[in-house]
Amino acid sequence: MWCIPPKQDAAFVAAMEQVLTVYHRPYDPLFPVVNMDEQPIQLISHSRTPLPMRPGDTAKVDYEYIRKGMCNAFMFVQPLGGWREVHVSKTKTAIDWAGYVKWLVDHPRFADAQRITLVCDNLNTHVMGSLYATFSPEEAYRLMSRLEIVYTPKHGSWLNMAEPELSVMTRQCFSDRVGSQSEVERRIIAWQADRNDRQTGIDWQFSTDDARIKLKRLYPKIELRYNTSRGGQSEQSDTHQRARGPNEVGRHRLVVRATAFLPDDSQFSRRWFFLRRAMDPVGHQCRSIRCHHV
Repeated sequence: MWCIPPKQDAAFVAAMEQVLTVYHRPYDPLFPVVNMDEQPIQLISHSRTPLPMRPGDTAKVDYEYIRKGMCNAFMFVQPLGGWREVHVSKTKTAIDWAGYVKWLVDHPRFADAQRITLVCDNLNTHVMGSLYATFSPEEAYRLMSRLEIVYTPKHGSWLNMAEPELSVMTRQCFSDRVGSQSEVERRIIAWQADRNDRQTGIDWQFSTDDARIKLKRLYPKIELRYNTSRGGQSEQSDTHQRARGPNEVGRHRLVVRATAFLPDDSQFSRRWFFLRRAMDPVGHQCRSIRCHHV
């Protein structure tokens, strides 16, 4: 499900750009990137035996069913390596997650990897503390030292490439009713073996540049308060004062230089200036500034 904040959200775009930067890394067996996600699977069986298709008649399935409980699928996928593996468990606790992370770190495929970048969502069990809650401190530290966890934004799990892989698995494996966990495991093993043999990867196209254009409304606007009288000093909000970097200081000076000679009139004694584009660092020319009277 696509969940995008309705307004500016600095925390969302920061986490989003971190994930997208990881996705643009080239394939490196020493520093592999693995996506992880999990999905519940409902177990249901038929209350009456379905009638198969026959000449002149379609198959018939009773709409009533019998609930058989739930199980959980843990998906690990390496998009650039064309590899995935799914584990099925009865529960989805922190201990379950820690056990599968240990399996990933010790997998022969990643025996030579110096550090594994694990991209996952913000579920409360997907933390390093789960390792310490499951294993001895020495073992937990060994596993933690070989992991780099990168979280998708809150309500932004659509940025996790394991999600489309789970969607493919659901559509290809569970188009009908499944009544037991053993049957779930049998179908998944056959499905992942086929995709791994074909080395089916994920062609991710969404980039940071795309995000800054298509999701521009989510990026906080730079805000500058300025007194237009000659020799006036720029007055910036406390939040922006704390957040600005050394490069932005010079940018603000250029804005003051470009706007200091507005009419010195009481009507324009105070304005809000919004920097729409970056200043030209060579020509000291402001490309676009929009001001609103307050």
